[in-house]
Amino acid sequence: GEVVLKVKFLASGRLEVLQILRGLGHGLDENAALAAGQLQFRPAERDGRPVDQLATLRIQFLLAQ
Repeated sequence: GEVVLKVKFLASGRLEVLQILRGLGHGLDENAALAAGQLQFRPAERDGRPVDQLATLRIQFLLAQ
């Protein structure tokens, strides 16, 4: 299944989860938000300066075989 999050990639290099747009329940939504918070990225830039950027982030959960 897939959890869809509305997030803000901050100019500081951190990520803020704003909203769960589509969840799966059973604790997976919270785990997706925690995983998203651990992402490392280089902030978007405008005129050479870091800026915040809104995005939709999809976290997929797959069943192990």
